Amino acid sequence: MIVDRVSRALKASIRTLREEGVFGFIKKVVSFFFSYGIYYVYERATNNIEEIKFPPETKRYKVKIIHSLQNLDKLEKEGYDLTMRNLKIGIKSGAVPFCIFSGKKMVHVTWAATNERAKKEIDRVPAKIDFQNGEATSGGSFTDSLHRGKGLLAYVYFHIFPYLAKHGFRKIRFVIHVDNIASQRGVKRFSPRLVSKGRYLKILWLNLWKELSLK
Repeated sequence: MIVDRVSRALKASIRTLREEGVFGFIKKVVSFFFSYGIYYVYERATNNIEEIKFPPETKRYKVKIIHSLQNLDKLEKEGYDLTMRNLKIGIKSGAVPFCIFSGKKMVHVTWAATNERAKKEIDRVPAKIDFQNGEATSGGSFTDSLHRGKGLLAYVYFHIFPYLAKHGFRKIRFVIHVDNIASQRGVKRFSPRLVSKGRYLKILWLNLWKELSLK
């Protein structure tokens, strides 16, 4: 298992080197051994989304929900470029990627998870999600550098909320790093409730999480 984790971490770091340059690569390698961060914890009901002013549907961007490896293979055979992110590991865990395409090129992905195994694949921060009582989570968002600043994060949640509600999950709960201003601005469009802050410490395979009430 340790060898498998190391192999996956190295593959992710190589992908980061290609996509985000040397600085991103170094940051990824360091974070494998040690990481510390403070995060905001948000939650929102998955119904009543008609009151939200989501970006309108557009011909330039289309969302596709990839439910299975078979669905993934079908898109690849149809000529869709899915090389921006390796989706197979997350899909195998049960997580669901919501992908935005410009033409047939994937330019954004945000994951939804409805069980603990899937959550661990898409979000390293061990925040508490009560899956047994109708809570789900999201994370692992990434946008191609040429398509940032276009509201794609809010656009994809327009599809995540009804998907979760349809599958019996009445609430979504997720974390955003306090320094990630772009994501904080993006989620403001659907007015999630800021419920707490959490401190996360990772040293090798030790993961510690402490959630604090907001003052």
